[in-house]
This record gives sequence, structure tokens and C-alpha cells, in this order.
Amino acid sequence: MQWSQIKTLFILCFLVLDVYLLMQFLDKQKENDLAVMEKQESSIEQQLKLEDIKIPDLPEGELEESYISVKQKNFTDTDLSKLAASDNQKIALVEDKTIVSKFDKPIPVKDSDEVKEIVKNNVLSPDSYDYWGWNKDLNVIMFFQEKNNQPIYYNQKGLLLVFLNDKNEITFYTQTMLGEENKDFDNSKKPLIKPIRAIDALYNQYELHTGEEITDAKIGYYSAQPMASDELIFAPTWKITVNGERNYFIHAIEGFAFSNDDSTFLEDTMTSIKNSLAKIKDDKDFQEIIDQLDLKLETINRSEVE
Repeated sequence: MQWSQIKTLFILCFLVLDVYLLMQFLDKQKENDLAVMEKQESSIEQQLKLEDIKIPDLPEGELEESYISVKQKNFTDTDLSKLAASDNQKIALVEDKTIVSKFDKPIPVKDSDEVKEIVKNNVLSPDSYDYWGWNKDLNVIMFFQEKNNQPIYYNQKGLLLVFLNDKNEITFYTQTMLGEENKDFDNSKKPLIKPIRAIDALYNQYELHTGEEITDAKIGYYSAQPMASDELIFAPTWKITVNGERNYFIHAIEGFAFSNDDSTFLEDTMTSIKNSLAKIKDDKDFQEIIDQLDLKLETINRSEVE
């Protein structure tokens, strides 16, 4: 065998050996990383236990989700025709993006179940929305739109608001909707941080206190983009609920917290609705809605002063 052939054979052998050693190193590194993560998670759980902070059974395994990109839907005459069958609604379409519907006869309700039933029978695509909550101070009920069976938290462009008077009667509602996802957007799935690490982020920000309880950990979507953006990108987001009443939102890929506040969100949304309705001139019914919005905005302003 010629020396050049022997040299080539040695080179190939060393290359194979190098590849094998590299693979062994990467496998070992991965095992070490997993061990470190498991140790960190165990440490987090121990710290929470010391603080008597209770946590539920959390989703396990490697979780993956993708970002999504969506534009706001423009409602059409066909959409509105689906609501026309109700003789108790007077409907206006504002700038093709917001449905405002006033009930000629206010509808009394006792609880959220009755509200859900009324929504089911009176709004467009009711199954696209998820009940969020009833703000008793303002008597406004919020429904968040869903995408991929996950709620989109606190976004004015995918929102159903039901407004009640001081007799707990539904007087009107407003509705916006997000359209179909952008199919050209990179929707490759990315690994999510585990919910225990989202809880740890809250603990490190002093949002969790001794004796409290984590009552829910659920994935949804959130966008920190300005509302003026034509196309919104939504990030997978952990919603962490504390004591069944306080909600926090943690970016499920990058790990930072989103800010949120019911009153601030409702104030911004109602102000936007009011400004849009002002463009409908000489309409007594919708002037009444503006007046009701003014009263609710005044409630927020009084509570801020106090």
C-alpha cells in the first residue's frame, strides 16, 4: 500500500474518531445541562415550600409553541346580516372593525352563566371567545378571543365587552375580532420555559408572598406591540394565577413579565370606543352609549383620585 493511501486512511480514522468524541461530548453536555435545570427546579420548589407557597400539579415534559402573526378582521355586510335576525339589537359598524350593538330592551342577568348564554345567542362567532371575568366596579364583562384554542390576553383587536347598567341589565356590547393567521409567517415551534420557572420569575420580582397559592398555570398569547400596528405578533405566554384572583403573564419563550391591569385596559379600550362612536353623528341611541361610557370612565377617574 502506498504511503499516500495509508496517510489518507489515518486521516479518515481520526476524523471518525473526532466526530465520535464530539458526539459524546455534546451528549454529556446535554446531560449536565438537564441535571443543572432539574437541580434549579428542585431548588425553586424547595424555596417555595419554605415560604409556604403552594403550587398545583404543573404541566410536565418538553413543551413547544410558536409565535403567531394576525391582522384585525374587517367585518362585512355578510357578517352583520347574521346578527340582523335579532329584533332587540340596533347595530352599528365603526370603521369596519368594531361592532357596537345596543339592546332596545335591556336584558337582566344574575350571573356569568346567564351572560355566556346571552352572548352565545346574540353575538357573531361566540365560540371564538373565552369568558375572562366580570369587573364589578365598572359592571363590564370581558371575553377574550381565542386562537389555536388558547386565549389572547388583553388585546383590543380581539375583544368582546358586555356592558351592564346599575340594575345588572345588559344594555350594549362591543366586539372586535382578529382574522386568520398569516401563513407566510415563521410559525416553527420553539421550546417553552417550564411553568415552575415562570413562577420563579414572579417570586424573584416579589409578586409572591408567604402563605399564598398558585391556583392555575395556563398557556395563552400576549402581544406587547402598540395597538396601532397593522399586523400583530403574539407570543406564547404563561398566565399564572395567584389565590384565584391575581393574574400574571410571563413570556413563555424569553421569560420576562408582561404588565397588565384590568382598569387601565378597560379605560384605554372604552376611551377608544367612545372616540370611534363620536364619528356617528346625530344618532340618539349611540349618544346614550357614549354617555354610559363617560360614566364608567368617571368611575375609574374617581377611584384613581381616591
